[in-house]
Amino acid sequence: MNGYDIFLRAAAMLGFTRDVAERTGLTGNAGGMLRELCMDLGVEPLEALSEALSVTPAQNEALLYGMAMLMALACGDGAANRYYTSLYNAKRARAKACVGKIADVLPRDNGGVRS
Repeated sequence: MNGYDIFLRAAAMLGFTRDVAERTGLTGNAGGMLRELCMDLGVEPLEALSEALSVTPAQNEALLYGMAMLMALACGDGAANRYYTSLYNAKRARAKACVGKIADVLPRDNGGVRS
């Protein structure tokens, strides 16, 4: 999936067809919006919308809802912005909570002797 795919999916969630999304001028701002979201999530920002994203599924969801949030804000749709902001915050928390490695470590038992 690339940045443009995220843009198109977010536009569809807002009820825009591809033509309408491109005519509203949102395409020109999509790169900046996506870079802002990538930096917020700690993901390597894209230089162009055509670049492939290397993100986890949780980060991908957060990017999608974040893009819808920013697009609704840019269009002046306050109700949609509030809705997608709440979803983005939940998805962002989940994406940032993902850790690469979890170690299973038991506490050391030294037989009750203090050192």
